[in-house]
Amino acid sequence: MVTLSMPAECTILYSNGTVQMGGAGQDITNYEGAESFTLSASATLEGARIFIHPIANVLPASFTWAIYSNNTFYPGSMIATGQNPAFSATLVGLFEGSYTYYQYDFNLPDVALSAGTYWLSASFGGNGAIWEQSTTPNAQLAASRPLAGSWTLVALQLPLAVADAPLVAPEPSSGLLLAIGMAGIVGRRLRRVPQMHADPRRY
Repeated sequence: MVTLSMPAECTILYSNGTVQMGGAGQDITNYEGAESFTLSASATLEGARIFIHPIANVLPASFTWAIYSNNTFYPGSMIATGQNPAFSATLVGLFEGSYTYYQYDFNLPDVALSAGTYWLSASFGGNGAIWEQSTTPNAQLAASRPLAGSWTLVALQLPLAVADAPLVAPEPSSGLLLAIGMAGIVGRRLRRVPQMHADPRRY
């Protein structure tokens, strides 16, 4: 059984369970898969999580996400989208000794939403991946479509979670690393100055 964990500073705003290893899934290789989620109050989303099985057990080279409004049983208008966000992929299990399952966390750019039902979609390029089935179905089926095509319902429930804080710690920027390095050099030189003049008889 895979347990769903979040950083201590995060609040899970919605979750429909974890991955059902060995179950069915939706291929989202150059294809868009979507699952609905419901917010009980207004919130700003900063992180999301899905569970995937990479095709050929190689993590995909590119990733696109989107959030849509709800149009009855289908995704409606696009609210926000992004590509290749900061992410982390954690191996959560093997099935039949060869099929790998990953918890795929990624950050969102402060998506502010009112209370209501929405859809989170995911699509991978490159080697691609399968968005695996959830252990806890919700009231709506998943949806899928070819890229830029029409949505159709899928007889699956896809596991997802959304949170009010980033799930992936951002890497320090190059400017910050340079500033830290310069501060270290200056500090080291300042510490060496008194040693040079400690004994005036040497000069």
